[in-house]
Amino acid sequence: MKVLGIVGEYNPFHNGHLLHLVKSKEIVHPDFVIAVMSGNFMQRGTPAIIDKWQRAELAVSQGIDMVVELPTVYAISSAEDFADGSIKVLKEMNIINFLSFGSECGDINKLETLADLLLNEPHDFKQLFTTELSTGISYPKALYNTTKKYFPNGEEFASILESPNNTLGIEYIKAMKKNNLKATVLTIGRNSEYYTENKEIINGIASGSTIRELVKENQKFHTAVPFETFETIMECKKQGNIIYVINNFSNIILYKARTMPMQNLAKIQGVTEGLENRIKKAAIESTNFDEFIQNIKTKRYTESKITRILTAMLLDITKDDVILAKKTKPYIRVLACNQNGKMLISEIAKQNKHADIIISPANYLKNSKDRNKKLLLEKDILATDIYTLGYKKSSPGGLDFTTNIMR
Repeated sequence: MKVLGIVGEYNPFHNGHLLHLVKSKEIVHPDFVIAVMSGNFMQRGTPAIIDKWQRAELAVSQGIDMVVELPTVYAISSAEDFADGSIKVLKEMNIINFLSFGSECGDINKLETLADLLLNEPHDFKQLFTTELSTGISYPKALYNTTKKYFPNGEEFASILESPNNTLGIEYIKAMKKNNLKATVLTIGRNSEYYTENKEIINGIASGSTIRELVKENQKFHTAVPFETFETIMECKKQGNIIYVINNFSNIILYKARTMPMQNLAKIQGVTEGLENRIKKAAIESTNFDEFIQNIKTKRYTESKITRILTAMLLDITKDDVILAKKTKPYIRVLACNQNGKMLISEIAKQNKHADIIISPANYLKNSKDRNKKLLLEKDILATDIYTLGYKKSSPGGLDFTTNIMR
């Protein structure tokens, strides 16, 4: 049995995602496809444009058999932890034998070379990196400079690290090796001209950020997404159940930053080197959310890293939560599936009798004796309850208990 695993955010599911899925299927010819998907908050710390169930259903409508949720603790983490959590979820199923991801590079050999380098960290490389980091520059910039100096053709390899999907792909490969996931890995090249930053749709392809911006500005985006995605987004806009930016939660975040005791702020995931002092000072002095972020920002702390930290604060995700997640085998939380997906649930249960497959969170919280997994699941539930506070018209709570995934 061939089972293809994919990791995605599908924010929202667009033609680029569909192209990746179609090409992956053409290469693998899988019997089943499973996707691990972020919940209501993304890896960059931003909220999803529409909720996790609707994004999962859209993925299923386009040919994925089952979508499972990446626990929130991992979903809003660094690329390394995001990938590590995703691979752990796939490994827990014990049926995945292929993994496919998109990358700007499109060369699996180069990505594997970089993955091995970063996983093993030779002494010379580590020394170079430490020197670069000591200058006060950001982690990505230090890694770029080190890679450029380490390889004879350093510019070629360093440039690979400048693209986000290359970086994630490298982390997937590292995570597979660390977690001993025995699967054939392949990458589908992303044509960079299709993913421009100037809000263009080229040959029916645009980046997720471009599509979200077009939706926000009430501009045409239908040619960049499957019809089902277009229909769902338009209905969500009509109902006011759509979220564009983290600023939707700005007052809540500022409130928490101003009122949270310093010792608690220091425990938030991502807060290091006394950053809690800078956050607290900025929260008091800033008059709006954009100013707040700019007042925290430094050469070392990029805007995306700060956004992730503020989202962790919003969702009460601490360093201890991340430690807990890393030492706990993940649950398999099903968000959507088709008839093949229902068969997969049975197959996963057969292949891993110890796997916790969650269909009903209420039943799991009531019956499970695994305290650690319940704590992590409660973070997902809290994330949904906070997410709906960003809606325009109504903010329902408890959706994790009332949403029917078997439609």
